Amino acid sequence: MTPRGHRFVTFLLQMIEVGAYSTRQEAELAKTALAASGIGSVLDADDAGGALGIGLAGGARLFVEDRDAELAASILAGVDG
Repeated sequence: MTPRGHRFVTFLLQMIEVGAYSTRQEAELAKTALAASGIGSVLDADDAGGALGIGLAGGARLFVEDRDAELAASILAGVDG
């Protein structure tokens, strides 16, 4: 593994999943809600970077830093609920 790849894996290991969505579009909306509250997030989508059509794309997961997980979960509960 390259040093850069190692840093990326370490970064992901410090992240907490705060949402799982059936489409990338739903995850992007949640990501926007978090960003509006000053919380950065990382989106992991099974859609070949958006190259696959909506009908072919898999789900998406949203991650935040450990320190932001509780606040992010409460924000998303308001958005999703």
